Amino acid sequence: MSKNTENTLDLKQINKQQEQLKTQMEQLNEQQLKQDDEAFELKQKAEQLVRDQKELEQSKQLLKKEKQWMQEQQEKLDKDYLVTQNQQNKKEEQLISQQKKLEVRALEIENGLPELAKQHVAEQVVLIEKRKEALKAEHNQLLVQQEAFANKQNDLAAWEEQLTQLKQQADSDFAAQRSELNQELATLRAEQLAKLNLKMDQEEQQARNKIEQSLLQQKVDLAQNQDELKQAQGKLAAEKLELQKVEASLKQQQNDLERTVSQRMVEERNLLEGKIDNLENQNELLLTQVKQADFSVKLYESLQRELGEQSPEEVIRLLTARTEEINRLQEELFSRPSEEIQSYYDEAKKQVEELKLRNEQLNNKLATLQDEADGVDQIEYELNRVKRSHESLQIRYDAIGADNNQLREELKRLNPAYEEQQTRDQRIAGVKREVIPFVNHKPLLRKQSDVINELSWLQQIQKDTANYGLYFSERILFAFHTALKTAEWSPLAVLAGVSGTGKSQLPKLYSHFGGINFLNVPVQPNWDSQESMLGYFNSIDNCFEAQPMLNFLAQSCEPLVCNGDERYHGLNDTVSMVLLDEMNLAHVELYFADFLSKLEDRRGSSKNKLPSISIKLGANIAPYEIPLGRNVLFAGTMNQDETTKSLSDKVIDRGTSIFFPRPTKLHERKKLNVLSKPAELLKMKSWSNWIKLESNLANTSYYKQIIEAINNHLGFVGKALGHRVWQSIEYYMVNHPLVCALDSEQYPNEYKEALDLAFEDQIVQKVMPKLRGIETRGYGKTECLDKIRALLDEKKINLLTDFDHACRVGHGQFMWASAEYLNDENTNKRYQELVELAMKQSSKIDNPENKTVSDNDTQTAHQSKSFSVKNTLNSMLNYATKKNESTNDVPGDNQAMPLTVKEFKCLSQYVYENKLEMNNLSISEVRTALEYLKYDVKKTKQVFDYLKLQG
Repeated sequence: MSKNTENTLDLKQINKQQEQLKTQMEQLNEQQLKQDDEAFELKQKAEQLVRDQKELEQSKQLLKKEKQWMQEQQEKLDKDYLVTQNQQNKKEEQLISQQKKLEVRALEIENGLPELAKQHVAEQVVLIEKRKEALKAEHNQLLVQQEAFANKQNDLAAWEEQLTQLKQQADSDFAAQRSELNQELATLRAEQLAKLNLKMDQEEQQARNKIEQSLLQQKVDLAQNQDELKQAQGKLAAEKLELQKVEASLKQQQNDLERTVSQRMVEERNLLEGKIDNLENQNELLLTQVKQADFSVKLYESLQRELGEQSPEEVIRLLTARTEEINRLQEELFSRPSEEIQSYYDEAKKQVEELKLRNEQLNNKLATLQDEADGVDQIEYELNRVKRSHESLQIRYDAIGADNNQLREELKRLNPAYEEQQTRDQRIAGVKREVIPFVNHKPLLRKQSDVINELSWLQQIQKDTANYGLYFSERILFAFHTALKTAEWSPLAVLAGVSGTGKSQLPKLYSHFGGINFLNVPVQPNWDSQESMLGYFNSIDNCFEAQPMLNFLAQSCEPLVCNGDERYHGLNDTVSMVLLDEMNLAHVELYFADFLSKLEDRRGSSKNKLPSISIKLGANIAPYEIPLGRNVLFAGTMNQDETTKSLSDKVIDRGTSIFFPRPTKLHERKKLNVLSKPAELLKMKSWSNWIKLESNLANTSYYKQIIEAINNHLGFVGKALGHRVWQSIEYYMVNHPLVCALDSEQYPNEYKEALDLAFEDQIVQKVMPKLRGIETRGYGKTECLDKIRALLDEKKINLLTDFDHACRVGHGQFMWASAEYLNDENTNKRYQELVELAMKQSSKIDNPENKTVSDNDTQTAHQSKSFSVKNTLNSMLNYATKKNESTNDVPGDNQAMPLTVKEFKCLSQYVYENKLEMNNLSISEVRTALEYLKYDVKKTKQVFDYLKLQG
């Protein structure tokens, strides 16, 4: 009963829980309906917002259409204005044409009205006569019309009288009518013009007022619409955000509610299912218990029926007695064996004994085998130990062998120091190692002619550089070229400026496309002596370790030799350039001081007394002297940052500092072109022909006074300009390509402009670096910098922007580091015009058709030179023929003639055309001539020796 009551109570609780769940589900449904209603309202609001947004978009489109309509109206108004303007112009033209017609008509009236009247009267008379004849012809036929004819005749007479009266009146009133017509014409013209102008002004003013009013109104409307649109957009955005927030919160609440409901349902379902399972299990247990009880009752009843009258105790006692007897009998039966079993047992016992004996034998054998195995393992262990010791000994042996090899190499390296020393020639041979070798066993080609147009040569370099993908202005290129030409006064050309503007590329491409031998020497920060740049003698290895710059200098001062086995690619007949790249990474005075002093001593010295650099080849060996020839040019690049050293006054005085400007337009390089073949080598004679060693400037005092004034101002701050500065400036101006090319008499103004531009370059290159370190405040500014600036402004030297920049950027000190004057478009345009003018003049001079032979001295000198060449050739030929005749009689005489008479004539013609001298030909010039004439080059040495022998 208790279980049934518990089950009923559980069922009631389950029903209550189900009812509670139902109520919760109803509440959830109601909340869901509310949420659906709210979602529906939100959807309606969203749709309303979408509609509002569409209306806003439509209003935007309407505004756009209105704007377009306004633009179209504006265009129409402009077109109408143009049409009215055209109509006004047409009306004015019509009025002018009418005026002209009236004037013509007035002239006709003035000149031909009486004649017209006479003509008209004559015509009328002719008509009347014809009419009379017709009437007479019809007189017989028209009797009825006789009266009418008479009347007409009378009328005709009256008409004739009127005509005569009109004629008289016209003659009398002609002057009055003409004056009236003129007055009417003038008044009509003035009135029409006034009306037309007034009307046009009114229409134009009205149109303008309408346009302005409409534009103002449209602007106001547009501004209002834009404000309303912005406000509506803001409201729409706010409502959209609120809507999104509400939707998000509703979704979150719905998700939470669904999650809680599902969790509750699952939990309740699980509880109910658990309770139901428990109840079912309890019912099953009860049923099994009932079944077992029924089975036990039935079993008891069946036993009772089988036993009958006997009691259960008696039955149990009988059963136990019988079971004990059965057990005793079974034990007795099992303990009694049979004969077969006994015989089987005996045989098994014998087999067991045999197996025991066999087992003992096998154990003994196993023991012996185990002892043998232990011996084998010991042997294997010993073998492995021996192998390991052998490997360690082998490694030690290899290490000792490597040490022995290293010691042998060290011994081999140290032996020369204690054996025979290298000779001086062997060490010099290491110094003379070629940097620019032969190409295909042939020397590099030289330019055929010694006379080359300087401007054309520079223009070709600029063109080839531009084709390669880099651009340098004529002014930068000419400045660099002139700085190299004036190496006698300023032996070092320094390129400074912004990184990446082509400072290192300019010397390289200038040399490549100009036919100049080039060597780039990257300066290292640890250079502290000349040996770092040129090389040194290694006393341990007993050899001279020459650097490429020393090899290049040695090759540049040696002649070209192509005589059989003796071959050396000397370059003393060509121009060479050394570039010290990033030269101020180390102190220039440390590694280049000897060069600066020797290059200073070279000025004014003859070819045979050139200063030289001494190269130490070792102890007790005379140093090797390398002359500093004028065919070697020195240039350098420098940056101004925290990793570099500043240049001293010594370097600035002996150098020309060319500043690259800040690029205003960045040039593209769309394709990386391959560098073309280098140009033919430029001869030193051609380079020397371009250099002017004498100053022929007429007005140097003007420029000299400016330099002296700057020098006076520098004296107030303890600085000065030396004589070398002015000399460098003067010879820079003399050697500038534009100054050399322009004729001072034919183009005096342009010649003066070229001098001014060259002087402006030198102010920047030679003077402004000397102002470095002057304080830009106080005494230095007022007494020096301000006065120099005023002087530049007074002389109209276009450097004020750079001067002010130098005063600003030096942290209280003057520091020149810009070249904005090179970016002046007007100056660059004028510079280009001067270059074109100079090119035209130089082309006229070089063109033989435009040359004049008015200069008798030049003509006679040319004739005398050709006569001397012919005499030399004839004397050589006569000597050669006599020598050949004598060699027929006397064998083994002096050197035979290496070329035929015809070949010598061609050679002399070549020498004459290239303005050379037969007696002073170098071996390279002889070789070049033989190559040009396509003769045997192997005879170069023989021809050279033969010419020297002939004197």
